[in-house]
Amino acid sequence: MYRSRTRAVILSECLLLWFNPAIAADTASNFLSISGGFSRGDFATGENTDLYRMQIGYGQISGRYDFSITVPYLLLQDSTANESGLGDISLQAGMTFDEDVIAGNSFYGSVSLKLPTADETRALGTGETDIGGMLGYTGRFNTLSLILVGGYIITGDAPAQSYNDVFVYSAGLAMYSNPWYVYGRLDGQQKIIDTEDDALELTGGLFYQIKTRQYLTAEVFAGLSDSSPDIGFNLGLVNWF
Repeated sequence: MYRSRTRAVILSECLLLWFNPAIAADTASNFLSISGGFSRGDFATGENTDLYRMQIGYGQISGRYDFSITVPYLLLQDSTANESGLGDISLQAGMTFDEDVIAGNSFYGSVSLKLPTADETRALGTGETDIGGMLGYTGRFNTLSLILVGGYIITGDAPAQSYNDVFVYSAGLAMYSNPWYVYGRLDGQQKIIDTEDDALELTGGLFYQIKTRQYLTAEVFAGLSDSSPDIGFNLGLVNWF
């Protein structure tokens, strides 16, 4: 379960900086975010596993370039175990390409690094590093945006388990009407282990502008395959300064 959600979390972090054009105001070049979430799934085992996640993130934007870091704390529960601790810290750096190439369209590229800071003996991580690259496209039509993302993640193999490198993708629609920004998207990734199936999730969420540079975030998701959590949600607060 943790392995599957890690891919989705990395994808969501990369989406944050260009999924919502209303957030990245010219007057705000740094952000600090805090969020918490929950997900549950049985992953075709017949036994539910619950994952609680708290995380803090920090990011910077300088012109067309950006950088962010996310630090999570995890609580993993099932019928036989109750484990908690620091999760894998992730780093992300990206660049928005020239928006004047095609009017109303923009392209974004990023690289991400998942550091093995979680304790693999407590099933909170694999103890290995993952490296990923993403390329995104945004097409804007008045208040409506189309977002397409594709990427590839090179996974680190644990001593007792080899993992497949995976292709990840996302396709979504977003609409902005101040102070609301709502979106829906389909997230997917290739199977990590040959005996599993491809992960697929349907996600819906929103940003709500509380103040000029402060946003409330909410997101719910549902798994569409056995390799994905059955249900989950995230709530957070983003401050730009």
